[in-house]
Amino acid sequence: RLSLKGKAIVDLVGSTVLLLPICGVYIWFTYPPVVRSWKSLEASPDPNGLPRYPIKTVVIAAFVLLALQGISEIIKNIAILSGVDPRQSGVPLSAERSEEQETEQNNG
Repeated sequence: RLSLKGKAIVDLVGSTVLLLPICGVYIWFTYPPVVRSWKSLEASPDPNGLPRYPIKTVVIAAFVLLALQGISEIIKNIAILSGVDPRQSGVPLSAERSEEQETEQNNG
């Protein structure tokens, strides 16, 4: 029920207050165990066990990628709040609305 700018505000607050800090915390706490795992080339204790260090690295990579997506969303929401529609390669939101209104008037 929110307008485009209302949704952008909610997404912007959620990304900056929740998403990025949580990603930072997870990266901060998983980095030391991953480094230790790489230093010892940790492997499964089973005979001919699989290495564990690449799997542990994926956890950090996932949160880094999630944080990058969060930054992308923040940039998009800032663009929406400043009046630019990121879906239309820089077309101002007011121009898009006027085109929609012209279409409605011609059809209506």
